[in-house]
Amino acid sequence: MDFATTRVLVTGAGGFLGARLARRLLELGVPVIAGVRPGANLWRLETVKNRLRLLPLDLSRRDALEPALRSEEPQIVIHAAAYGVNPSQRDPAHSIDVNLLGSLALLQACSRVQVCRFLQMGSCFEYALKDGPLEENDPLNPVSLYGAVKGAASLVVPPLAQALKMDAVVLRLFGLWGPDEDAHRLVPQILRGFLTRTPILLTGGLQRRDFSYVDDIAETLVRFAFADAFPAQSLLNVGSGRPVTVEAFARSIAGVLGCEELLRFGALPYRPRELGSLYPSLRRWTELHGPIPTTRLSEAVEDTLRAFRARAAPPSDTSCAF
Repeated sequence: MDFATTRVLVTGAGGFLGARLARRLLELGVPVIAGVRPGANLWRLETVKNRLRLLPLDLSRRDALEPALRSEEPQIVIHAAAYGVNPSQRDPAHSIDVNLLGSLALLQACSRVQVCRFLQMGSCFEYALKDGPLEENDPLNPVSLYGAVKGAASLVVPPLAQALKMDAVVLRLFGLWGPDEDAHRLVPQILRGFLTRTPILLTGGLQRRDFSYVDDIAETLVRFAFADAFPAQSLLNVGSGRPVTVEAFARSIAGVLGCEELLRFGALPYRPRELGSLYPSLRRWTELHGPIPTTRLSEAVEDTLRAFRARAAPPSDTSCAF
């Protein structure tokens, strides 16, 4: 597939990952259709909005999906829209409606308009607890509603795609961070403390995680979407492949900024049902596509800080449940 002639629809293009995917596709000269929720705040796309085809897309309105797709005729769909990533999104019925039923309806609509490839964004939170690297064939037993509903979609998408004679994959993502991340997340909390010179309150930080720089993952997913070898109906983990404790990661970010003295580990309790270990095995991905690219940490932090500074003045709250 050729970058310049292949139309790509990114759903959830106003979100953290979706916006970075849209930007990377534009950089490669791809005609990008940005699927956005009607009425959504598109601040992450502000500087590139005039280069995108904006497509209002409400996954709850099943009858409108096929006409919307026919109006733009995408050849690849990267389905990054989701409900429940932000802690404020806790409506069980809406989670099921969007993340499961909406995803399946979108896949069916894609099959009717001859979409060639469908990439379903899954989540690391689908897995059962495990002390060690998570393999794609490990059991699912999520501790959150979000993980449960995303897991249900991950189980249904491949066989449904096969029945529809479509090429689809599920990609389970781990620990994204980077420019324009939601304010409640770990790195924005560190940036806020650095800029305001106030203490950064954290848990003990013993949780073991995979922290993936969002632009590295966006690059990976775009290249994967266009690759000659596309493992249809498969499920793959995607992450950095470098598990670290939350404490070590926070210290590395603060070290680049020169504000380690502001970190207050143990100031906050761990979340209820906190996962002690959550990181992937990338063996299957590496065998198929090689290593995932890695941006130098100092460059990643500088870009993230630049984007953070470009937004409104940071609020005073410096607490963080990590």
